[in-house]
Amino acid sequence: MVQMKFSLKRKDIAADSLEIERSALSGFVQVKIDGRPLARLKEKNGPFEVEMKDRSKRKLFVRSRWLDPVPAVFLGDEELLLAEKLRFIDYLFGCFPVLMFLPYGPLPTVIAFILLLLNFRILRTKTQATLKWAAIYALDISLFWLLLALVKFVGSAH
Repeated sequence: MVQMKFSLKRKDIAADSLEIERSALSGFVQVKIDGRPLARLKEKNGPFEVEMKDRSKRKLFVRSRWLDPVPAVFLGDEELLLAEKLRFIDYLFGCFPVLMFLPYGPLPTVIAFILLLLNFRILRTKTQATLKWAAIYALDISLFWLLLALVKFVGSAH
């Protein structure tokens, strides 16, 4: 299974390491403290409980974000950033294939949604923003023209 792993280092948490693992396919989240998995609390939204250095306990919430593979993490009321937040232009480039493929029917739209997920994976790589946007644009346009040529070829064969 494809896992995304994030490590958090905070001076106020009693543990040496706090890791968040999220399945890229199912969205299943596991939180580990010093390599040991934590169990979810039996409460609404299933938070995890983290011990702080002052011996208090705080709730850790891990929530999915719309289209973003990096989850939102909250320790109490404080948001912990695992990665830089995506900007409007990132969402615009990420959703580009849906706008491009939608007029061509259901199968191209399904392909567009797969591309959309790939685009957001590209947006989460550690490269310069303009390179990410160029990669997304090149991938989407080339697949679009390839699919269009395939549709014309199959259509002319009949």
